[in-house]
Amino acid sequence: MDLSVSEAKLKRRTIKASATRLQTYLESPQSVHASKFELAEHINNDDPGAVTAHADERARFEESYYRLMALYEQRLSHIDQSIGVSQSIGSNHNRAVNHSDTETQIRLPKIQLPTFTGAYEDWYTFYDSFDKLIHTNEKLSSIQKFHYLRSSLKDEAANVIKSFDITASNYNEAWELLIERFDNKKRIIKTHIRVMFEITPIHKESPMALRGLIDEILKHFRALKALKRPVEHWDDVMIHLVISKLDAFTVKEWELSRTGQTIPTFKDLMEFLSERCKALETIVNKTSSRSDTSNNSSKYKNPTSHVSTAKQVCDHCKSNHFIFQCDSFRKLPVERRFEIVKVSFMY
Repeated sequence: MDLSVSEAKLKRRTIKASATRLQTYLESPQSVHASKFELAEHINNDDPGAVTAHADERARFEESYYRLMALYEQRLSHIDQSIGVSQSIGSNHNRAVNHSDTETQIRLPKIQLPTFTGAYEDWYTFYDSFDKLIHTNEKLSSIQKFHYLRSSLKDEAANVIKSFDITASNYNEAWELLIERFDNKKRIIKTHIRVMFEITPIHKESPMALRGLIDEILKHFRALKALKRPVEHWDDVMIHLVISKLDAFTVKEWELSRTGQTIPTFKDLMEFLSERCKALETIVNKTSSRSDTSNNSSKYKNPTSHVSTAKQVCDHCKSNHFIFQCDSFRKLPVERRFEIVKVSFMY
């Protein structure tokens, strides 16, 4: 049975007191039990034959004494260890509580619940998230779970449980009805395949369009793999599908990149498209940077050009030169030159 620290300390004091009394009893025979030892001496003197029997009795007594003392020491050591462990556990618990308090002070962003519209290809993503965050959360009541469920559904999915009143007793039935309606593995597989074939083809080379195509293809490919479909054997079909969605120039680059008779894999195509996408993004960024620089240069050049044409006539003598090149203007007093320049800027 585990003892608390206070109980263990009390038991240790009791055993120590008992051990001290026993030690006093055994080590003080002259003062405490003098009459008994005197009686033993008389027996020895009167009956020498009893000496041997008395010595044996004393030997047995001393053996019991040392055995008991060893047992007491062992018990005290065990209790000391128990106290040490209890104090250590208490210290660790306090540190854990302090660490927990520190963690609770960090405000993590709220997890946004997924929204499900009824699209079969999104069912498992919604189901896994809602099941872990809400449905199996024992801290939430059924009525709370139902409110969360209603707020997470839209369009066709919302219509499935629209007829249910929001009550605690209706929550499980509404959740099971959703599962029955959308947890259709065969339908989900067909939907993922159909959506891939219906992806809009890229007609003009574009890094943004290419990145979107890669992400969309891989999204459905991974979903089919999670549904235990043998996608690792679909290389030829997937390559044909993806190439049919690419622009002509990218298809040409892909074909030129293949040498020899080695049959490419779907992974090879995805790696090629990913690298090409990075290259196109770099080119677009550089082109955009040069365009911005050119526009900025034009902004600074235009005012100069405007000044060059507008100020070609001298405001003082009306000759074909700038005013600061006019000899007549430079001979005028400073005050007069200032007035002329001031008037020219006003008009």
